[in-house]
Amino acid sequence: MNPPCYYFENQFTRYEADFLKASSDRRSFAAGEFLSPPSSAFHTCYYFLSGLVRCYAIADTGGQSPILQFYGPGSMAPCYGQAHDFTVEPYLIIQAISPVEALAIPIPVFGKMLTENPDLARDVLSFQIHQKNNVIVRLLQISSVTSYQIVCNMLYLLCEQDTRLSHGHALALSQESLADLCCLSRMQITRVLRKLREEGIVETKRKALLVKDINALREHCSSLVDRTPQ
Repeated sequence: MNPPCYYFENQFTRYEADFLKASSDRRSFAAGEFLSPPSSAFHTCYYFLSGLVRCYAIADTGGQSPILQFYGPGSMAPCYGQAHDFTVEPYLIIQAISPVEALAIPIPVFGKMLTENPDLARDVLSFQIHQKNNVIVRLLQISSVTSYQIVCNMLYLLCEQDTRLSHGHALALSQESLADLCCLSRMQITRVLRKLREEGIVETKRKALLVKDINALREHCSSLVDRTPQ
């Protein structure tokens, strides 16, 4: 059984050549840009070539917006082959965290690919089951995952992306931006970063964070992040 996680990558790398044939619509998204407009249904599947994307839910008034999952290179979101105006879609936001390159595949085109490629259809079904399992587990754990773990999860995933871009672990990220990415208050971020500084895991600078001990940071992540050393 696959363990619950909320970072997905490389699930569909083997089909990248097929995706490139199916769509020439290659799109670039800046950090912070929405892949789909908020409060709207999804009409496009995105296959991610590079970058980091988050999916989170719009919170009820006064509530915290839970981060449901992250997507990296070789993954897709949304991932289904028939257009529906699902009730949940207007409440889900898909947003680039870092600069993202993606192939945009219209949902009907992706649906045709599924009917013509049984292996892809099987892998998509498996991925969807894993995603739904993850969302259920994530929602059940929202009250038990601490703000400390949420920040560690975010910093760890950003460091993983940053390493691929050969920038080390120095993140050009203000505390305000980190609070927004984690869906936490500035006060919560300040407390967590103070503890991480005391433990020698991070060093804070003006609008920047330096992760000094990635292994220690990994150990503080929640079980929803794959903490296996690469």
